[in-house]
Amino acid sequence: MSSLRALPAPARYRSPADLAAAAAPRPLPPLGSDDRINLPAAVWRSLDCGLRAVAVRDRHAATVEVQLQQPYTPATQRESALAELLADAVLRGTDHELRSARTAEWFISTTHADAADLADLLRELTLPFTGRTDSADRVALARTRLAQRAPVLAASPAATARNALYRNRFGALGCFAGLPAPDVIASLTTADVEAARQHMLRLPGAHLVIVGDLPPDHVLDLAEAAFAGTGARPAEAPSPVTGPLPAPKDHQVVNRPGALQSHFLMSFPAVPWHDDRYAALALANAVFAGYFSSRLMGRIRESLGLSCHVVSFFDQMLGTQSILLEGTCATAATGTVLSELRAECTRMASRPPEPSEVENARRYLLGMLAALRSSPAALAQFFSTLCCWDIPLDWAEGYARRLRTVTTAEVTDAARLFLGPGPTSCVVVGDATVLASGGTSQ
Repeated sequence: MSSLRALPAPARYRSPADLAAAAAPRPLPPLGSDDRINLPAAVWRSLDCGLRAVAVRDRHAATVEVQLQQPYTPATQRESALAELLADAVLRGTDHELRSARTAEWFISTTHADAADLADLLRELTLPFTGRTDSADRVALARTRLAQRAPVLAASPAATARNALYRNRFGALGCFAGLPAPDVIASLTTADVEAARQHMLRLPGAHLVIVGDLPPDHVLDLAEAAFAGTGARPAEAPSPVTGPLPAPKDHQVVNRPGALQSHFLMSFPAVPWHDDRYAALALANAVFAGYFSSRLMGRIRESLGLSCHVVSFFDQMLGTQSILLEGTCATAATGTVLSELRAECTRMASRPPEPSEVENARRYLLGMLAALRSSPAALAQFFSTLCCWDIPLDWAEGYARRLRTVTTAEVTDAARLFLGPGPTSCVVVGDATVLASGGTSQ
């Protein structure tokens, strides 16, 4: 006798009320504990060549991330061009995928490799410091790329605004003058690049950060062995800032005829990382414009219905800490956006952050710290920034504790003192004719 297979039970009838109840919002489960950020510990060693080597063990890393930052601030446009050629032709490397870049204060070389190849990679990083002379073809190729890139960089509203703001704050320094004309770049020779290599590349004051699943002492031993042959290099160059800083202009327009968008950059005062008010100011900045749920973003995009990108963040340049606010909007909306921005500065003092705003900002900043564990590259960038800003390598845990305990009253005081008075300097890159007819009305 064949067995009968049981049929599935018929689906229970669900009334419209049942469906509505199932679709109703349900409370989210509580977030996990954030008592500790749990970033891996950093171990460092000062090498004989003046380099500070930092090793961070990340047991989840599949590769080793390496970042080398060397200090140098160009004094002229020509030096800026030579520094760009150095970053492209000399620091790029040959065997490994070595990416290089330059800021106003640093040469930055970044790469990654398998753990087994770390010793070879470190030896390649030392080549620019051991007398390697690059071929004329390699320099010529880098020179051609730079001559093609210079007009693009000169046309960048973000780069233009940043250089103008820094010149406004620090004076007409060569490091903020941009690149020279293409004909000046074309005149630079291989001998010029070699002379610049000997003059600009220095290891005292430089930082080497290595993140991977390797014992830190072993990593530091490899770094010490690799850089042992580089010898003592000249001491790092002094800061280009001499004498008193200029009084910054409150408002400056850089004309871009026909521009459909305006790019603006503002500077606010800030406190250094070791100040007791730093965590409170970080929370005030987040509430103001530091993330997507900030007051300013909600006011401009949701209340006014304008399509505008705006964000504020901490910045350090030439040893000076500040908060920068950067944004882009349509030319016709520039006046409205800037007026609303200044009004929001006033409201940060007259209508202090609510406890709920502070709590949301607190969760965001703590979450961003925890997110550093997402990749070795993020960890390497974070610890490199700590080194560049002379911040202790164990700073994150203390900062997280301070973020958890800072009160709404402390955040209110920081907002009133540093954001309430408004920006100390503002640069707008856009069509000056349109802006003068109402685009920058305050």
